[in-house]
Amino acid sequence: MLAGWGWLWLILVVIVLVLVVTLLVSRRGGDASDPPSQDSRTALSILEDRYARGEIDREEFQQRRHDLLDEGR
Repeated sequence: MLAGWGWLWLILVVIVLVLVVTLLVSRRGGDASDPPSQDSRTALSILEDRYARGEIDREEFQQRRHDLLDEGR
């Protein structure tokens, strides 16, 4: 009777191993080739992206850039 359930235990062990490997791979550190996550972007890079997309004009970009760079002093 125990041998009849052996295949079920084997399948469960394989599923657990796949889940553990998947979890470990998803938690690994990012490579240099990975795009930066939203959390790691600086305020200046977000501002530059907004300017590049045309969401803000040149005057607003320069003023906000000045404010960001001057604030660090």
